[in-house]
Formats: sequence, C-alpha cells, structure tokens
Amino acid sequence: MYLSEVKQAIINSSELVIVSHEYPDGDSIGSSIALSKGLLKLGKVVKTIIDSDVPRDYQFLAGAKDFRKPKDIEVHSDSTVIFLDCADETRAGALIDSYREKCLLSINIDHHTGNTNFADVNYIDVKASSTGEIIYDLLDLLGVEIDEDIANALYISMVTDTGSFRFDNTTAKTFAISSHLIKVGVNLSAIRINLWENKTYNSINLLVDVLSTMKFACNRKVAYITVTREIMERWKGNHGELESFVSYPKSVQGIEVAMIFKEINMNEIKVSFRAKNNIDVQSIASAFGGGGHKKAAGCTINTELAIAIKNVIDYLEKKLPQ
Repeated sequence: MYLSEVKQAIINSSELVIVSHEYPDGDSIGSSIALSKGLLKLGKVVKTIIDSDVPRDYQFLAGAKDFRKPKDIEVHSDSTVIFLDCADETRAGALIDSYREKCLLSINIDHHTGNTNFADVNYIDVKASSTGEIIYDLLDLLGVEIDEDIANALYISMVTDTGSFRFDNTTAKTFAISSHLIKVGVNLSAIRINLWENKTYNSINLLVDVLSTMKFACNRKVAYITVTREIMERWKGNHGELESFVSYPKSVQGIEVAMIFKEINMNEIKVSFRAKNNIDVQSIASAFGGGGHKKAAGCTINTELAIAIKNVIDYLEKKLPQ
C-alpha cells in the first residue's frame, strides 16, 4: 500500500471521521489534530472521535476541544473513517465495528509492528517514529500548508513517541521534520511547560504512591510498578498521567525490561513494556495478545491484578537470558 492511495481515498471523500485510540497518548492526539486541521483546509467535513478524555497535558493544543465522544457523533453511510495510531481493532474502542459497517470506506494509518490491517485501506510504516510523522508526509502529498497549529500538533506526536528524541525510533528524518516544524512556528515554551512543568499536587502524589510499588524480578533485570484502582481514586488520577511513569523503573541501572501494570477495571489489566537494550518486548506483549514495537509495547490481560503480574513474570523468567 502506498501513501498516494490514502491520499486519493481522502480526495474522493467529502466527510471524514478521524478516530483516535482510547487512553490516548501524545501521538494519537497530535496526529488526529494535525490531520483534522489539514483536511479542513481542503474543505472537507471533518469529525474527530475519541472514546476517552483528552489528557490534561495536551488540552492546550488548538483543536483539543474539537474531539467528541462516539455517542455524540453521527456517522453517515457516505463517510470515510480514518483510524490513527491503532495497532488493532480493540485500540479504537467499542464502536469500531459500527464505524466500519456504517461508513463507505475505512482507512488505517499506523506505525506499530504487528498491525492487524483491519481496515479497507491500510498504510503501516513501522520505520516511522510516530503516526504524526506519517501524517506530515500525507499532508505534504495533499498539498496542505502546515501552519503553527498543525506544527505544534505534529511536534507533540514526535516528541512524545520518541521520548524527547531519546529512543531508537528517532531518525534523521524525524529531526528534519522537527526542524521544519520549528521553522513554521512550534511553541516550544508552551510544549515544555504543559508536558513537563505543569504537574498538579495530585499528580505528584500519584507518582509517589506508584513508585512505592516498584519491585524487581529476573535477577534484577526486570523492574515493574503497579497502579491499582484504589491509588487512582485516591488522587483522582487519569490514565493519561501514567504515560511517562514506566520510564522510572526503566531508568534503574541494570534493568533490561520495565513494566507498568494498570488496573483499569476488575479483571482488566493493561500492561506497558519498555526495553532498554536488545530485549524484544513486542514479542512479549504479543504472547499476551498485545503488540507494539520492539522496545515499547503493551497488552491487556483479563484477570486479577496479582495473577496478571505472576503470569508475566513467570513468562519472563523463562524467556529472558540468564
């Protein structure tokens, strides 16, 4: 599949529905806003859907208030639905099947290894640092001039998915695009403050409580933290705040795999994996029905928290080199 085919499908559509994945991160929010604003410049009717709240860190972006919940959006039979940053059907939320059934065409744009190609048109570039990087190329193909609002959204996509350009998915192309966005007018001050210098009292206490759960396994090659519903309720937390927490166990000397176990509901545990060196955590996540990238992946395990932790640790004990 070529990006030019995605371009043509968009040109042939008058109304487009952009779907961001549930529990959104900076890439899903930034790429959705950037594509939405770009399509509006082409005179398209655009609706952006998210089955979660926009995390507080990204609410300063122009376009963040335009997201609607699925129940508030009417999807028509002649609409084209575009799924962004969704590695599989489950990431898009509960209404994905209704979108595909009602809409004329579905498009899947993503950069995750193991994407299930669930749409009519699938464009997956696993070499891209982020979905935002793909959207940059798509907007260029569509002849959309990138303005400051789009530049900020795309920069958010890339700076968050590359860990502030520290991760191995950062490429020369990533820096070249970022350079262009900065020339257009990225508000670096606003991004710095909102992403890293704007924590609430509750956010800091949430972090303190979560870090107190840190444990080690596999001869101290594995570190993990746990977020229970009780902790989240105590500090009125939201899952967007947890996005960066896994970097703390990863930062410990000698750790090869870091994990965060998040208790979403009873018997619904989301696990995020991060690798420091050469461990392929995508293969670990896939063993539990998930996916992602070699050094950043995730899955959902439908069992009790303690059992989920034991199952993953037992698996790692067998798979990690001694």
